[in-house]
Amino acid sequence: MYEIERLSFSLLKDAIVNNASDIHLIPSPNDYYIQYRIHGKIFKKKNLSSKYAERLISHLKYQSGMDIGERRKAQSTMMTITIQNQHFDLRLSTLPAMSQESLAIRISKASFNTSPKNLPLIPSKSLFLEKILLYSHGLVIIAGPTGSGKTTTLYSLIQELILQRNKMVITVEDPIERTIDQAIQVQVNEKAGIFFEQGLRSILRHDPDIIIIGEIRDRKTAKVALEAALTGHLVISTLHTHNCYSAILRLLDFGLSRVELAEAARMFIAQRLVMTICPICQFQNIQCPHFSNRTRKAIYEKVEGELLSSQILQLNQVCYRSLKREVALAWALGYVDQIEVERLIEE
Repeated sequence: MYEIERLSFSLLKDAIVNNASDIHLIPSPNDYYIQYRIHGKIFKKKNLSSKYAERLISHLKYQSGMDIGERRKAQSTMMTITIQNQHFDLRLSTLPAMSQESLAIRISKASFNTSPKNLPLIPSKSLFLEKILLYSHGLVIIAGPTGSGKTTTLYSLIQELILQRNKMVITVEDPIERTIDQAIQVQVNEKAGIFFEQGLRSILRHDPDIIIIGEIRDRKTAKVALEAALTGHLVISTLHTHNCYSAILRLLDFGLSRVELAEAARMFIAQRLVMTICPICQFQNIQCPHFSNRTRKAIYEKVEGELLSSQILQLNQVCYRSLKREVALAWALGYVDQIEVERLIEE
């Protein structure tokens, strides 16, 4: 194995052992910083000379099929690696920076086996996720900012829908972050003319029962998603918004009919990931020596049924359990500490 191959393997293995979700190679005037993101927090690992960092980036670009001669434009792609007999999907993204290149690597297990029951911080909260599995049609939205766990919730629901209901599930995603057995997954490819809207219209001609949209980003995608939900399909998607109320506002801003949206909407969810108190040392933050080996759990707010319809039609913030109330409940039950409560309340 060549030196640069050993360096690449060592970096990826170390990140995986430390449960990092992302690796960042960031250029500076004299060298490169290598950083990991672990449970949402950034940790600087070490510096690497520009010479070796540039060779490492070129090696990873070559391995993943990028154009190694192109450094002026952003590129992104995916590849799969095997470390310690486990398969991992890597999503690589380059970005021109300071006449050099920055590289970000998102790491996820290639095999996805997470039940909705294991997602919530408070176990009883999994019941409403399981309720989604019973819907035959309509629109379900999962809202939250980047890093809030929306994609994990989405894939968990896809997996359970296939296992429990024996339905035809088709997804349109950009990018496909995990491979799900028995689902037809369509990758958005703008160069080939496959956008979310075109992908959705093609899916509707392919006899789906359940349609999964990676994210509703524009007016055209929102319109086709609503049409599908109103014509007997179950449509589940994500929105990059703060809470359930702002998700409604975003869809209305896309020009959707308020009456039709109220008719199609079944459940809107907003979520965040929280770090639980360590049961061994009672630390919740990075001082905890077990930090990298711990997991984060999700807290949710939801609105459904008549309350959701009322909120859409009247735009009144009806009474339901908000994220702030949920994290306060988690604190009262001893799952999180005061710092985590304050972090979410201040958002």
